[in-house]
Amino acid sequence: MKFKPTIIIALMLCLCTLVRAQQANTAPAHSVDPSINEFLNPIEPANGDDELRQKLTEYHNTAVQMLKWRLEAFRNGMGDIGEVYSAAREVANTKVQLAKDDKERLATLEKILGLTKAMESSMEQQFKGGVGSEGNYLRAKLARENIEIQLLKAKNNDAGAKAQP
Repeated sequence: MKFKPTIIIALMLCLCTLVRAQQANTAPAHSVDPSINEFLNPIEPANGDDELRQKLTEYHNTAVQMLKWRLEAFRNGMGDIGEVYSAAREVANTKVQLAKDDKERLATLEKILGLTKAMESSMEQQFKGGVGSEGNYLRAKLARENIEIQLLKAKNNDAGAKAQP
């Protein structure tokens, strides 16, 4: 049987596309910045917590479980990084709400900012390397920008409170 060159080229292109898709699906499956581990610890409820704080702690711990589950799925190539971001955002938002004062809130936001910067850098490298999507990179960039805005607001509120007699 005689193959025409166009069929062979088409088959090669299909094979290259499949290999490229497989690399895109598996390459990032194991690459999650280790700084996310700080967000994988549940919080123990404290004696004397009011009802709201107890509920926030419960919510935080459920969000931590979801983040662990999403990370495991992502590492095994069964999930999308966007699902990891969504779960991490829930944990981060709850950590900010659980802060007992402005100083703790600022420290929490600074930690979250460090994580979002690392995730953005990782997503940018994957995108520029051809193994990640622009959407995932932009999602990471939005997350970082959002935390920077929250941090600036918190700092402005803190500075305004100190300026009042």
